[in-house]
Parts: sequence; C-alpha cells; structure tokens
Amino acid sequence: MKRNDLIVFQYSQDASTLVESGTFVVINGIETSGTASDPALTQEDLLSDKAAFDQMALWRVSVSGVTISAPVKLFSVYQNNVDHAADKNN
Repeated sequence: MKRNDLIVFQYSQDASTLVESGTFVVINGIETSGTASDPALTQEDLLSDKAAFDQMALWRVSVSGVTISAPVKLFSVYQNNVDHAADKNN
C-alpha cells in the first residue's frame, strides 16, 4: 500500500480570546494500491477577519509499504526578503 503524508504548519486563533497559536503536525494520507495523493488541508485566507484555522504544507513524505521516501520540500524561501531583513542599514 502507498500513501502521502504531509508535514504542515497549523495555525489557529481562539475566537473568544483572539489568542493565536501555531504547531507543526503530520497529516496522514489515505492508503491506496494505486497512485498516492496528498491529504486534503484546510486553507483559509488569513487576511480576512473570518479565518481562524489554516494549514500550510511544508514537506511531503511518501510511504510505500514499509519504505519511507526522503521528504520533498513544498515551500519556497524568497531570498530577497532574507537579504532585506539581514540588511540593518535600510
């Protein structure tokens, strides 16, 4: 059997206190004998006032039987932002 698991960053906000939190979690995919697909994630527009929960996929790990693949990165790092943040003179 095969499946894809996702390592995600999970954001949530308590509606009554407005306290925000974030955790890293693993979302397990559904096993199949065919081609594995990624599990569904909850993705909301965090810029809207209504968003209280969001999941961002960071890494995919494919599992085939008892064999686990190397993690595949699913995000990009924008080098220009890193350079800008490091430059304290601008």
